[in-house]
Amino acid sequence: MASNKLLLNEMFKLLNVDLTTTDIFQVEIDFDTFQTDSIIDKIHAMIPIYKKKYKSNMLTCLHTNSLDKQAFPAINFVRQILKCNNMKLTGHYLNIGNDKTTGKKILKRVYSIVPFAPKPLPPIAIVSPPPIGSIMRPLTPMPSIASQSASIAPVMRPLPSITEFPFPVINENSQPNMTIFIRDYVANIIASAEAEANVDYSAASSASPSSSACIVTNPAL
Repeated sequence: MASNKLLLNEMFKLLNVDLTTTDIFQVEIDFDTFQTDSIIDKIHAMIPIYKKKYKSNMLTCLHTNSLDKQAFPAINFVRQILKCNNMKLTGHYLNIGNDKTTGKKILKRVYSIVPFAPKPLPPIAIVSPPPIGSIMRPLTPMPSIASQSASIAPVMRPLPSITEFPFPVINENSQPNMTIFIRDYVANIIASAEAEANVDYSAASSASPSSSACIVTNPAL
């Protein structure tokens, strides 16, 4: 299979350009050369050779019906083959003089070859992140565990000792009066609470025995 460079040399030989002695970027080919019937026929005859190197489904110049569907088949052929090799065929006009009768400029259409430059990528905007202090709230100091435990510590009040209120002595000849014992026991607890809180519970203690929930008569011991 022929290399790309060899195929380019063969293509430009058909255009009467020898790339072995001429720089490809210094070549200029006029429009009339591309429109010569003999050159168009020679280029069309080279399509089977170029199909072995290039894909015909991507290049319309390699289609067998290119002569019927393209207005400038030779220009289209050279342009597409150059593009596959990272080169571009560009056309421009040259002023070769003025018409003596009309005075208008005489322009000549010529083509030159330039390297194919891909489009540069758009610049990427780099956004700096905001300062840390602007997106973070200041931390509120938390109270210490010692201060929390001190504020919620329950107040423990000592209960009266049982020795201060001895149970009645039980003997064989007498039964203890539990009503009197519970009444005196509760009265002593209330008196102890009044001494600490300076609250008078005399009204509650003078209530009738029927309203008390702690009355027990003649318990079965």
